Amino acid sequence: MKQRSKNFIIAIVSLMLLMPFLMIQTSCKKNPNNPNSGSKNMDNLVVDNEFNWSTTAIINVHISVEDNSRYESFSRISVFKSNPMQGGKLMSSGSISQGNPFNATLGLPNGTTEIFVRYESEFKLTETVEVAIVNGNAEYTFNSFKESGIVTSYLNNNDVGPDCDDCSRIVSGNESVTITGGETVCVTESFTGSVAFATWSGGGTLKVCGNAEISSLSMGTNSHLIITQDGTLVLSSINMWSNSASIMVYENATLTINNNFLTNGDFVTNQGTLNVTGNLIMQNLEAPEFTNSGTITVDGYVEVNNGVTFNNSGIITSTGNYFHLNNGSNCINSGTILFNNPGHMMQINSGSSLTNDGSITVTGSLNINANSHVLSNCEIICTENMEINASDFVLNTGYLQGAQFIHITSNSVVSLNNLSMLSTAVLTQDGNGSIIGTGDMNSVKVTGTYTINSNNTVSGTVEAVTDDLVLSSGDINSHFINGATVVDFASITNNIPINGCNPEGIGSGGQIGEDTDLDGVPDTEDDYPNDPDLAYNNYFPAEDVYGTLAFEDMWPSVGDYDFNDDVVDYNFNLITNADNNLAKMNTIFILRAHGASYHNGFGFQLPFDKDIIENVSGDLFVDGGLVSLDSRNLENGQTKPVVIVWEDDYDVLPHVSGIGVNTSPDVPFVTPDTLNITIIFTSPVSLTGVPIPPYNPFIFVDGLRGVEIHLADNVPTDLANPDLFNTDADDSNPAIGRYYKTSTNLPWAINIIENFEYPIEKAEITNTYLKFGEWAESNGELYDDWWGNETGYRNNDNIYVPTN
Repeated sequence: MKQRSKNFIIAIVSLMLLMPFLMIQTSCKKNPNNPNSGSKNMDNLVVDNEFNWSTTAIINVHISVEDNSRYESFSRISVFKSNPMQGGKLMSSGSISQGNPFNATLGLPNGTTEIFVRYESEFKLTETVEVAIVNGNAEYTFNSFKESGIVTSYLNNNDVGPDCDDCSRIVSGNESVTITGGETVCVTESFTGSVAFATWSGGGTLKVCGNAEISSLSMGTNSHLIITQDGTLVLSSINMWSNSASIMVYENATLTINNNFLTNGDFVTNQGTLNVTGNLIMQNLEAPEFTNSGTITVDGYVEVNNGVTFNNSGIITSTGNYFHLNNGSNCINSGTILFNNPGHMMQINSGSSLTNDGSITVTGSLNINANSHVLSNCEIICTENMEINASDFVLNTGYLQGAQFIHITSNSVVSLNNLSMLSTAVLTQDGNGSIIGTGDMNSVKVTGTYTINSNNTVSGTVEAVTDDLVLSSGDINSHFINGATVVDFASITNNIPINGCNPEGIGSGGQIGEDTDLDGVPDTEDDYPNDPDLAYNNYFPAEDVYGTLAFEDMWPSVGDYDFNDDVVDYNFNLITNADNNLAKMNTIFILRAHGASYHNGFGFQLPFDKDIIENVSGDLFVDGGLVSLDSRNLENGQTKPVVIVWEDDYDVLPHVSGIGVNTSPDVPFVTPDTLNITIIFTSPVSLTGVPIPPYNPFIFVDGLRGVEIHLADNVPTDLANPDLFNTDADDSNPAIGRYYKTSTNLPWAINIIENFEYPIEKAEITNTYLKFGEWAESNGELYDDWWGNETGYRNNDNIYVPTN
């Protein structure tokens, strides 16, 4: 604790305690500076009784993860004031998992319309989204299907596509439309007619920004379809028959085809939603890609044929009889593929290839057939049986699960590289099928019977685990070669942690990355990886952002309303544990100015039970002459915990000359100190229902502890002198919770949630911030950013600028 000797002596008698306002009236009354700005003075304002003078909007944040996730462990949520990819500052963070949403109460400048939320999965997923604030709430649910090794980012400009502002003509109703001469025909509202492309005379483009329902569409030469800007199109059938036809579905748009969809054209791109109630057959594309970064739902089967590449970074779900890659086709997946039809099969057939950087789940069987190639850098899960026949299958730090049976045969080679894992109930190697490991140790996990026939081998950096090994010939050393080993489940030595591509892990591996303090939060997501009691920082107003408290110290008399008698910057860091409960609080206060001759003190009251505070420490300027502290450094005589930060402004910010410090431009600037205070709690505290910082800050005036000045309608502490209420200009009424307002509803203190450039000595705030009066008289509806630096907001001559 910092302590300094006072340079003055305070003598207080009982009469002065009861009537300090007599002294206040003559101590620092100033002459307001009223330039011809056209603004009303404070004493002319007409302010509603209910106006609370708050610059802060209270926002309730609710973030959840879809319950259909396979994963149960903690992920991290971080909430930012603005886009973190453009320097937005952190406000709040904490844990999230299935069934355990992240909830927080934030304070933001009035008028804020959105926040940014980042989801960091223990599986290395990072996704940042913009979340709108609606009626004081910000809610979002992250899609668990994205919980793969993919890293996504918030796009500053979402690709919602072009507007319908370049149309040759706009159609509506149920008219018959022919598109010709390369024109662009737009649907901006509702359309239920028919459309024909005049392919013999240049064709053109159908662009849907509204809602359209068309029975059939034939797309030939130079026929183009665009669904954009929240548009929807429903087709009973579609026929693409020219290599120059194309379809583009933008991010917020939907195309529904109530039939089979067989492609034949230049390209098909889906960024939005594509619904196919029949079969989806991707073939005969010139690009030659069918690209999906949105959501595709197929009720029938899916085929990728004839050299076409299906490039998927979104989600595709099929519930048909099969999902086939045929005839030299390719699939590049960095998103999610879900084939969901038990008893049916997904197949990678002759000459085709699959490259997987995302997640593939087959609820059914999976066959990798002759002369096909699979490279998986992430996760493939098959819930039934899996055949790897005369093909190459490579896992690179990946995961393969064949839940019931994996059969490796016909000269197939399964390569496991760098902590890859193959997991199944039953595994059989025959027909010269082999497993080869390279790099860091890989694992083969067989919970049932592992059978190796003939001369099949496991080679290299592979540890096979089974309690039931069957060898048709030879011994272990003839089948496990070049460093490969086989052990029972009680003797596992390899360790593969759970990660974004491996939901299972092995060895001590159910561990999610490194967790040094064993609090359940991985080190990479833990702000305090070496402390099991602490995990996340939560800043108010935001990280490296300061709010400002500005006081008038003449209460219960009115002052000059320059709001510079005490100017205090603050930042609170509420440090929470893995369960998102408060365990520690770090606060920063900076006394930037005190524009009076009074020697004022400053403190704040916490909204907690006093018994849960274990200790307060740090830069407390209290020497015991005025304030009495207990062993925890809380103020004695208080029901709720009160922290006194300083007893005397002049101890914290020394006087040079003139009246006060750092309010007169012609007086040398004094560099303020930064005061750090730490509050430790006896046990973690739930933040549910707890008010936001700065809680209940106040000053007490010129050595008179009972003369407290709080923000409007904030309750005084137990040590405030109640005899001063409703005297002089004060119009408090404790019975209805009204405090520290005049009869015309003016305050003695304001809290600005962002850094505030305060007025110079004797410059009234309404003549400094020219929109302040309109903000107050409109009950906060107008100019809720009145302290900003927009054109016409400020009289810069009245704003204090530090000088040396």
